[in-house]
Amino acid sequence: MIDVKAKINYLMETNKWTEYELSRRSGVHRSTIASIARGKNSPRVDTLNDICEAFGISISEFFKEESTDVDSIVSRYRHLDERQKLLIRNIFELLDN
Repeated sequence: MIDVKAKINYLMETNKWTEYELSRRSGVHRSTIASIARGKNSPRVDTLNDICEAFGISISEFFKEESTDVDSIVSRYRHLDERQKLLIRNIFELLDN
């Protein structure tokens, strides 16, 4: 079974987000994020959906037992700005040559 607190903290760490940043991106009040991240409360389904949308994943992806390296890379890529994405694409083009 997935530990919701641990998974949210892992996703925040992976994306280098603070509780404030997750709150800003998800629209969930910062005190609610803090309470969930500390394991004091469990999120309602609608709240978890908002959090998942902020991370660019579905609720079913959130509850997958194992997160692969590819999942982590894709999640991080989704949160890059366009300049950063262009740099990544250029690197892959150089590697293909």
